Amino acid sequence: MKDDNKEIDSLRVTFATTKRAFLYAYKKEPGLMTLNLVLNILLAGLVYLQLASFSNVVDQIVLIKDNGSFITKALVTNSIILAASFLIPAILQNIYRRYSEDLSMVLSTHVQLHRIDMVTGLDVGTIEGAEFQTKLERAEQWGINCISNLAMMVFNIIRNLTGLIVSAVILFTINPWLVFLAVIGGVPSYFIQKKYGAKLYDLYHERTDESRIMSDRNSFFKNPKKIIEVALFNLAERFKKDVKDANVSFDNKVVNLGKRRSFATFGADILSIVCLLLAIAFVTIQTIEGQILVGTLLLAFATYTSFSSVVQDFYANITKTENQARYSKRWFDLFDTKSKMLKKLDPIKPLWTIPPVIEFQNVYFSYPETEVVVLKNISLTLKSGEKLAIVGLNGAGKTTLIKLLCRVYDPTEGVILIDGVDLKEIDLDYWHESLGVLFQDFSNFQMTAREAIAVSRPKELINDEKVIHSAKAAEADEFIEKLPNKYNHLLWKGFKDGVELSKGQFQRMAIARILYRDALISVLDEPTSAIDAVAEEKIFEVLETKMTGKTVVLISHRFSTVKNADKIAVIEHGELQEIGSHKELMSKSGRYHELYTMQASRYLESK
Repeated sequence: MKDDNKEIDSLRVTFATTKRAFLYAYKKEPGLMTLNLVLNILLAGLVYLQLASFSNVVDQIVLIKDNGSFITKALVTNSIILAASFLIPAILQNIYRRYSEDLSMVLSTHVQLHRIDMVTGLDVGTIEGAEFQTKLERAEQWGINCISNLAMMVFNIIRNLTGLIVSAVILFTINPWLVFLAVIGGVPSYFIQKKYGAKLYDLYHERTDESRIMSDRNSFFKNPKKIIEVALFNLAERFKKDVKDANVSFDNKVVNLGKRRSFATFGADILSIVCLLLAIAFVTIQTIEGQILVGTLLLAFATYTSFSSVVQDFYANITKTENQARYSKRWFDLFDTKSKMLKKLDPIKPLWTIPPVIEFQNVYFSYPETEVVVLKNISLTLKSGEKLAIVGLNGAGKTTLIKLLCRVYDPTEGVILIDGVDLKEIDLDYWHESLGVLFQDFSNFQMTAREAIAVSRPKELINDEKVIHSAKAAEADEFIEKLPNKYNHLLWKGFKDGVELSKGQFQRMAIARILYRDALISVLDEPTSAIDAVAEEKIFEVLETKMTGKTVVLISHRFSTVKNADKIAVIEHGELQEIGSHKELMSKSGRYHELYTMQASRYLESK
């Protein structure tokens, strides 16, 4: 009973997922979908026009031979119909091939764009969560094209159904038993495909964690930076063993499943042949007894074999559809993910002309799906145009604090006020427009140098004068000008004649992006960690000058870079230990004084 319920539930999911994929495709491309639907129906029906017209031609030839007469009008008519039944499908097949390929490509593009819209509509906390990552991992095992493939497979089923209906009518008029035999001969194939297709799906479904490990190990042989570590630590053999063990274990399961499937398929083939022989016997007896003509005998045989083939093809397509529906459902489950960060239906869009006042009030925070309290009772105020430096040891919660400010996450407790308004009440897109953010693990954009700087203002036309000005301020101009195409040179080795910048050069490009963005509030997380001390000092001088009147939040491990901040906040174990100016904190002889003195003494020793 439980198995029956499971089967029914499976069919419901298959139908619902297939329907969703087909309607999605139809909504996106109604014209191409309708054209492909009509062509599939016509092509399926015209096959039997060929068989019927050929049967009539044979009967006419036999009749002419028996009567000793010449070519008849009926023979000419049926010959013309026979010729047309080959010519028309050939033309339609070319049209179908052309537009089915077009449909497949445009649907693939639609789905990829839908994926981008889905991801950008979620908050980062949801995306970083284990639940979302597991869904994504499982979905990507089969590729995003499975949704468009599922929609296209509906056409195969429609073509099969059309062929089955037409051929069943023909067979039934000749001998009703032919329909029964053809159906029986194809049934086992369906259940075999269904059973072993589900087992194969389960094998891949259970492999998610194993796949992640394999993906990680393989990434060390794709990324040039990781390959260096593999060589230096002699990791190649270790990683090869990990990949081999995972693959061999999985491959053995697939091979064993394939063996069982082959034996089952052989039995189904035997039954199919027996049914075919019985069908031949039936129509042969009818022909001998004069119940049907020779042409009808040929029609019956050709239609039976075609019907039998279409039945098996139909069952196979049903099974493939069920499998594709399973994979597509993974993507639909991913697309249905709801953002954990709720957006207001009527958010506030303040018209700021100067940076707003930022206030943290008793803020606590724990990352989603964890109970570890990362930030505890944080309270601080940042006035318009103030420069705040945040210092502390690794893991203290500094980056988490600025993620809350950027509203990547919402506080677990407490509130962040912007000019006295809860940050949750402010339009998120509008708030992000007010920010210029440079995280420690910034992205390297594979574009021209000019585009890689101006990308921070994607909705505006590129201002080349501002691009160059920003690059000079970030000390990036000196290496950009040495590139063959200067600001129009591609920054990636994957491009023809492209170049790969050093980590320090990429960081200067990132700083140039922030300067080009020229936001009211700039958030800088270790902005010069990969830059030498001389260049760093110049850049900070520029940042202080260029960002006068703007609010700046700076995280840095180098205490020499934070001395000039209006306020310095010391975070330790997720708590605000101290806050004040450099002079004030040094006079207290507290944690900041201790860390600053320790770093300064090490620097002097190294000198």
